[in-house]
Amino acid sequence: MKIVRHRIKTHFYGILLLIFTSIGVQAQLVNPINPDYKSFPKKEWENKFDAFEFKVFQTDGHTLPYRFYQPQSGTAGKKLPLVIFLHGAGERGFDNRTQFQRFAPILFWEKYPCFVLAPECPSKTPDSSNAESVWVDTPFGAASHQMNVNPTWPLKLVMQLIDKTIRDYPVDKNRIYITGLSMGGYATWEILQREGKRFAAAIPVCGGGDPAYASTIKPVNLWVFHGSDDRTVPVKRSRDMVAAVQAVGGNVTYTEYPGVGHDSWGRTYSNPEVWDWLFHQVKVGTANERRIVSKKGLDLAAYNFGSLGKLGPADQITRLKKAGYKGIILNSEKNDDLINLDIFFNELKNDKHFKVHAVMARYNFSDSLQKREKWKTLVDRIANRHTELWLIFGKKTEGITDSFIEMKLREIVDYAKTKSVPVILYPHSKCYIASAEEALPFVQKINDTNLKLAVHLCHEVRAGNGSRMEMVFEHVKKYIGAVTIAGTDSVADFSQALLMDKSTIKPIGQGNFNMKNFIEPLLKSDYKGTIGFINFKIDEEPEVYLKASMAAWEEMVKTK
Repeated sequence: MKIVRHRIKTHFYGILLLIFTSIGVQAQLVNPINPDYKSFPKKEWENKFDAFEFKVFQTDGHTLPYRFYQPQSGTAGKKLPLVIFLHGAGERGFDNRTQFQRFAPILFWEKYPCFVLAPECPSKTPDSSNAESVWVDTPFGAASHQMNVNPTWPLKLVMQLIDKTIRDYPVDKNRIYITGLSMGGYATWEILQREGKRFAAAIPVCGGGDPAYASTIKPVNLWVFHGSDDRTVPVKRSRDMVAAVQAVGGNVTYTEYPGVGHDSWGRTYSNPEVWDWLFHQVKVGTANERRIVSKKGLDLAAYNFGSLGKLGPADQITRLKKAGYKGIILNSEKNDDLINLDIFFNELKNDKHFKVHAVMARYNFSDSLQKREKWKTLVDRIANRHTELWLIFGKKTEGITDSFIEMKLREIVDYAKTKSVPVILYPHSKCYIASAEEALPFVQKINDTNLKLAVHLCHEVRAGNGSRMEMVFEHVKKYIGAVTIAGTDSVADFSQALLMDKSTIKPIGQGNFNMKNFIEPLLKSDYKGTIGFINFKIDEEPEVYLKASMAAWEEMVKTK
């Protein structure tokens, strides 16, 4: 085996090109370790990969171009995660550039120092067989396939290159991750089927595998993505793999994008939460341990209520980031809230580590028609921003029925889906839907992947469910889209509205409720998203309660 490096001597280029002559005429026109940007101009999408070295890997008479990223400073003496990215069929080539064409992630390697490995599968030429120009030898539109005894040579070289990288660099063997799209999604599944024990986590995007190997994949933390309207790779392929891994007790989360075709990778790789989740995964001994470790990455996002909400958007962001929060949840009831919404987005437009996680909307039956329908304006404002709509239906009113709620909720979900805005049905005490279990029938009946429900500790306590949180999580776990927390007493004080708030919404760590009854079922659930911290009417200085709540939260999760 031999690695040919970017700093190869000039006289060796000719030898390297002769190697590629056997692959086809196209290979004679490019050099995989010394790109000719004059003859083949650099494209804009390539700029973000400037720090990736050009290399090739040779063994067994074959040559595999690949790009490699390693941090240049600040990591001396540290073991780092390794991320392997596998491109789709449309990005095959010989130039060591094309593999990134549809890989448009946020710059996760800047937030999380790591090694990144991105091989390039050769294009089909008149002299090569199909198996010599694919990661996995199967029709990608087929309803199923069985894994071959031996991998294709491109995939075999990928696995050998992973071995070589682990030997040559200080890779953290407990944090090896793999992801791929389309043909690369198939390759991700196949590598897991062959070497599942090696990986801490994987993100297969619009691919497919062989369900017969689910037990081999079981040790890996999975987040699987597919578009419901994919006409290139049937969505059934991901659904079947998810079902098979779940059946053997694996830890898998599945996101299906309603109305999205084959290009599901765009919204997946550009979502910061996907990468935050990935880099919190660690390979450990048992499936239960893996789930608990993975949950330690749950980040907090604070509501902009209480004393925090009295500050301007820039000051709120500054205080939350300083205290370690990863996002903010915004109100929308006042006209100023809509103005501030644009200010928040403008402040955060170049921020890769902090986001507007959700915007709350209340549908009050007694409001004017214009105010009730404000949800549509909100959806338009947060469209395609990876921001959720948290929806509250107001107090029960004469004439309002479950049928009306279902009809209106379906209308909102359908419209939000066209704008790529997830909808979370938000239970609220003394409202039409007061608990997660009351929300469940509506979510089940509408049965749309763009609609999920929220579990709110304070509102569950107010509903009398504080002592049965394990049962609540068990009932609704397949439909959880948001979780919120605050310090609370075990029983809400309903003698006055103010006391009801004060008894159930405190800084995290305060109150006599045993948080173990909430944290343990949360950690056992499949929920992997951000946790909302409710700070409604908490009047302490933000610097005080935000810092104390973050410390209490980290201690609660760390000790589980």
